[in-house]
Amino acid sequence: MRIKFGDKIFLCTTVSHPQNSNLLIINTPNSIYTVNMINCERAENMLNNLLFKGYCDVSEYDYSN
Repeated sequence: MRIKFGDKIFLCTTVSHPQNSNLLIINTPNSIYTVNMINCERAENMLNNLLFKGYCDVSEYDYSN
């Protein structure tokens, strides 16, 4: 799976969405990113989109590693 952060695209090993949370937890080979998706529904939709397409862009959301 590939995820875009700003002007970079990373391969990720796992992505999880804790139940009733607005966060996505993204593991890359070098780091762990936490992305604030604003609400739980948006986080679920982004995870489903990632699983279906294999790619997503989280550049517009707050993220940290």
